Amino acid sequence: MNFPIYHNVNGVSTQYAGGVIPQGDLSGPALNYIKAISQYAPNKIGASGLLDTYTQGGTGIFNSDQWDVRLDGQITQKAHAFVRFSRFTDTLTGNLLLGAAGGPGFGLGGYGGNSSGANDSTAAGMDIAINSSLVTDFRLGYYRYNINDQKFDAGTTAATDLGFGGLNTGDPITSGLPGFQINMPNNGQTEWGAGLNINRCNCPLIEKEDQYQIVNNWTKTIRNHAVKFGVDLRYARNLRVPSDVDRTGLFNFNGIATAFTPDKGDPTPSSPGLGLASFVLGDVNQFNRYVSTSTNAKEFQKRTFFYAQDTWRTTPKLTLNLGIRYELYFPEVVNGDGNGALMDLSTGYLHVAGVGGVPTNMGWQAGKNTWNPRVGLAYQATDKTVVRAGYGRSFDLGVFGSIFGHVVTQNLPVLANQSIQGGGSQASSYAQPFNLATGPAPNQTVSVPSDGLLPNPGSQVSTKARPNPLKLPTLDAWNMSVQQSITPTLSLTMAYVGNKGTNTLSAGDGNNTNPNEAGIFLPGAQSITGTPLHYDPAGGTCFPVGAGCTAANAINPATGATAAQKFLERYYAGVLPACQDPNYLQPTGESLPPGACGWNQPIGYYGDNQNTHFNALQVTVAKQLSHGLSFTANYAWQRGFNYNNSYATWVKAAAYGRDDSIREQQLVVFGAYELPVGRNKLLLPNASRWVDEIVGGWQLSPVLNVSGGLPYSLSMSNCTTSVGGSGIGDNSGHPTAAPCYPNGNPGAFHPKQGKFNPVSHSRPYFTALPQLCPGTGAGSGGFTCPALDQIGNTGRNSNYGPHFFNTDLAVQKTFPIKESVSALFRMDAFNVFNYISSGTPNGNSNSVPIDGNASITNGIGGNGIGTVGQSSPRQLAFTARITF
Repeated sequence: MNFPIYHNVNGVSTQYAGGVIPQGDLSGPALNYIKAISQYAPNKIGASGLLDTYTQGGTGIFNSDQWDVRLDGQITQKAHAFVRFSRFTDTLTGNLLLGAAGGPGFGLGGYGGNSSGANDSTAAGMDIAINSSLVTDFRLGYYRYNINDQKFDAGTTAATDLGFGGLNTGDPITSGLPGFQINMPNNGQTEWGAGLNINRCNCPLIEKEDQYQIVNNWTKTIRNHAVKFGVDLRYARNLRVPSDVDRTGLFNFNGIATAFTPDKGDPTPSSPGLGLASFVLGDVNQFNRYVSTSTNAKEFQKRTFFYAQDTWRTTPKLTLNLGIRYELYFPEVVNGDGNGALMDLSTGYLHVAGVGGVPTNMGWQAGKNTWNPRVGLAYQATDKTVVRAGYGRSFDLGVFGSIFGHVVTQNLPVLANQSIQGGGSQASSYAQPFNLATGPAPNQTVSVPSDGLLPNPGSQVSTKARPNPLKLPTLDAWNMSVQQSITPTLSLTMAYVGNKGTNTLSAGDGNNTNPNEAGIFLPGAQSITGTPLHYDPAGGTCFPVGAGCTAANAINPATGATAAQKFLERYYAGVLPACQDPNYLQPTGESLPPGACGWNQPIGYYGDNQNTHFNALQVTVAKQLSHGLSFTANYAWQRGFNYNNSYATWVKAAAYGRDDSIREQQLVVFGAYELPVGRNKLLLPNASRWVDEIVGGWQLSPVLNVSGGLPYSLSMSNCTTSVGGSGIGDNSGHPTAAPCYPNGNPGAFHPKQGKFNPVSHSRPYFTALPQLCPGTGAGSGGFTCPALDQIGNTGRNSNYGPHFFNTDLAVQKTFPIKESVSALFRMDAFNVFNYISSGTPNGNSNSVPIDGNASITNGIGGNGIGTVGQSSPRQLAFTARITF
């Protein structure tokens, strides 16, 4: 592969002769795993070296069952009651590409594992007409969401059997294989074993969420007013024991341990090393695993809602709807002392529930001024024209822990994401964190101080924080439409729709930001030198001069230039009260000044502190059923903008751009047409009964979707000489989190999709430009490499990818058997024209290097909403149903 392999010989990077690693240097556990997968020999030519060289078919199942029971009774002439129970069960499984050695799964969405679910919902209620103008109703409700996910090899000692130490600890939650992520040249990666991002199984996972609900509504009619008011009381509970990071372990192997960087003046070519070589040597770059002290830590939350509204028919042509709603979400509490914690970013302390003076809600406060105004109007201008308009505000619970669940009980002291890093920047300085046969050291359980204030050990684990008081994701929405009746069965509606989200999630449902991400510039108050620092690939990587830090490698305080990620993070040398606490153990060997935190792990800040904007012109043509035909055609010209969560804590403007999932133009047409064939129809009106049974009553139901492309960002294959970051949302292993944009006019980039290449399984999209960085100043194709520490001006999601086209068609007919019995036959053809809509280059990424990967290797999923994997070819589904 033309990548020389180096190793450390007495502190010197020394090349292996002939590129061959001696048997004695190889890791036994790594070799055992290689032997386990050796039966799966390459059977295809990969598009990128060692990647994509093996293909195989497999199976997975997804079975679901649902049943409902409802009883209704008329208690009195004025009172009606009901009770209902529903149950939904499902089973999801998937075999593995590499069998007992793991790898990608063959189940739904690439799933590999065993999942079962049982979800229940029940309700009982009554409505009472007190008199002719006053009606009330009340309802009691309960639902339960219950999921259990298990590894494909759960209960085994697969890791121990292969010689990996310290992974299968005896606790069933750590059974089975770990995961292996092996970095390849040119930003590729191969993944083996088990893990969420390997076979889409968050295993093991226990998820039990339920909610109790009491609702009471009143309606009073007063002349031309219909006044409604009511209350909705809810109590939510949640238990989640996740494995976002595999509990047996997740290994990352990159090229650092086998890399070589020459000193100044040394003519020897540099080498990035090889992740696969690091793997067989057992040289770990990073190791992570989830470790819990309790698997029964639960969250509880009270939610109360009150509302009042008036529907006022002011004139025969004008109706107004005025309303107000108040929502109170209490801060969640946990089910026992020490069963949860939240970090206060302003102090650096984790507030541990129920310990010392810390209450079980960690001392957090509810959101303020949570009022929802709503107003709407409908005006009938003429007999055929209706004007409608409205405005409303609503709040949302957010996603995965914004204000409830998934955060407080997945923090220290309950859950730790143990992280062990290999040291060094090349073979000569690489320090192996542990031997694969010995395994990682057990995670050290933290000791909570008696006052319940635990200084965040941010050099060892990633912790989670929320703002105090809580911020509720808020959506203000407004619209105005004009509906015109063209014929008795045909209407046209034109509408403007807009909304603004405040304190919402980031792009792609990103529910947190990282305040400790590395910036391009760092203020002196937060720097290790006490002077401002900035990114420079030629800058220092250590400070101060001393043991292990030479003058040639040290940061010069006068220039502040550094190439080291940790020195550009806010909380590495930053000072917080918790880091000055006597209970805080400052990282050793870092030469940190007194009081400095030394945090180099990410912080998950669930601040809901992003905004969104959406505006659209929507046109709808709707035809009601007549002559066997009905259809609806919707056209939208729309734009949405939001913020990416990466780098938003430094420069929000750099994270702002078009919404990843919104296509600027979209046409969707759906309808139903009963063929005019058979008895009393246009064709064969006098058909006999048996002929009519065969050819009559057939109905076609098509769905057509023609849409523009999804947005993506123009990027570069190398940002080392400018900002040190990578593509949007990917700053893993890069010195900063800054986005990698070129300078230039995005409108000058004109890709053109070519024909499918059956050998490379790709479609050319554009001709890659010569490498922009390091730049010569001349630029290429109108684009240039930004100067040092400058973010390019093309911006986020500046361009649109290939269009989307899809047609589904259903054909069905009902056969009457006798008076109360009928049979339905239905065929669904998904993607009936078998048109494969392309994704974007760079593996469906929303960041495309214009001087790099110029081919499309993935398609958009069948719904066309987002980049959800391989495109779906035509699929046929047949259904038969008996109704009696």
